[in-house]
Amino acid sequence: MSRASSAEDDRSPWGQEMVDIVRALSGGLLFGVPLLYTFEVWWTGSRTDPGEALAVLAITAVPVLVLNRTAGFRTTRDVRWRDALMDTAEAIALGVASVTVVLFILDEINGRTPLGEALGKIVYEALPFCIGIGVAAHILRGGRDESD
Repeated sequence: MSRASSAEDDRSPWGQEMVDIVRALSGGLLFGVPLLYTFEVWWTGSRTDPGEALAVLAITAVPVLVLNRTAGFRTTRDVRWRDALMDTAEAIALGVASVTVVLFILDEINGRTPLGEALGKIVYEALPFCIGIGVAAHILRGGRDESD
């Protein structure tokens, strides 16, 4: 057993959850930051109706589910479909929440932004964040296998 995995075993469940969430947010930022400053994504989001934004979010869930089943953002090695589904919901929620905060910080959305426009921008910006969260453990930890 390596020193790193021994340290992971010594963490409380809440401590391990925080490490997993930080890993997820870091992976999301690695993938999502380049598109955060892209005017075309903001424009596409602002021109999208809520039905299309919901469809994009649902379509995003498919690759994130596959990524959570294979790589994910958690350190668990054995992932059942139920766990992958729950991680997918959490990954999408983390992606949407983090993008919302960043767009508020950038003042791209604010209290005067129409709700439909804000939702469109958030959904289109959250897409790469969610993908980044899905591969976070593989990028930032080396994957679920020690040999990876």
